[in-house]
Amino acid sequence: MNIYLGHNFSMKKIRQFLQLFVAIARSRKLRYTGVDFTARRAAVLTGLEQFIPAASRPPQRMHPVKTWILKSPHLKAIAGHALLLKSGRRRTTGHLSVPKLGLSYIRIPRAASTGTGHMMLTALYPDLCRQKLSTEEINFLIDANLKHRLEPGEKRNTFFTIVRNPFARIVSVYRAFFEMPSTRFLYEDYLFGIFRNGMSFKEFVNMLMKIPDALKDQHLQAQHTFVRSYVAAHIDVTILKLEDSDAVRAFLSPRNLFPEHINRTSTYDYRLYYDRETVSRVYNLYLEDIVAFGYIGVYHELKRSLKE
Repeated sequence: MNIYLGHNFSMKKIRQFLQLFVAIARSRKLRYTGVDFTARRAAVLTGLEQFIPAASRPPQRMHPVKTWILKSPHLKAIAGHALLLKSGRRRTTGHLSVPKLGLSYIRIPRAASTGTGHMMLTALYPDLCRQKLSTEEINFLIDANLKHRLEPGEKRNTFFTIVRNPFARIVSVYRAFFEMPSTRFLYEDYLFGIFRNGMSFKEFVNMLMKIPDALKDQHLQAQHTFVRSYVAAHIDVTILKLEDSDAVRAFLSPRNLFPEHINRTSTYDYRLYYDRETVSRVYNLYLEDIVAFGYIGVYHELKRSLKE
């Protein structure tokens, strides 16, 4: 597996930033109106504090300046996007570790991450098996337990992650957040509202082309970016493919771990969302994933099916 570690600033990226600026100007949304994720997370995790590391628990009292910022929809929007830019430049990813197993899982969203993360959490906190958790509770607990820096001794762990066919993964993102969203449109405030609820898959992909990698959120980022920092730290990461459920189970079952919802039968065919233009654009967006993780055959098969 060859993970690219460098950074280029080309004319293509300059054009991309200009296109994004035009899209933001057209959206004319300069105030925060959507979900307050910090407040939502605190509410959802109430009663589950025993499964949250002390360092990840919210402070009892918020800093007065932060309180003042959050009261203004305009300042809140600016602060949120500054944080997005900072995290994009830092390129931090996260892993869950189970010390007794010497195992660490690098989480990649929309690639069986909820089920795999829950499996790791129950190994870390055996009492969690007695809790009946919603998907939202599981995901917030995973986020609270993610480590963004390697702790002493963790380099000796076995690191693994699960990747997914990039063409299927981005359709999954679209279906979950745009085509069949919950009562809350989670991308309402993202990049000053350049996305809109209910937009077509082609419109979604076209807008995605305008977003620089540094500003893509975790569901839109290429999968190799989640692994990059670990490769740079000279950690050997085992890459498992979601579509190869036998290989996933063969890796985990000797550790007495049994993943949930691996290769679950879909109720839809992701290929029906594509035409020749969107296939080409998604290919260009996630080319490094397609090559690094061995999905080039999927690309050619998808192109061939569209011709037929």
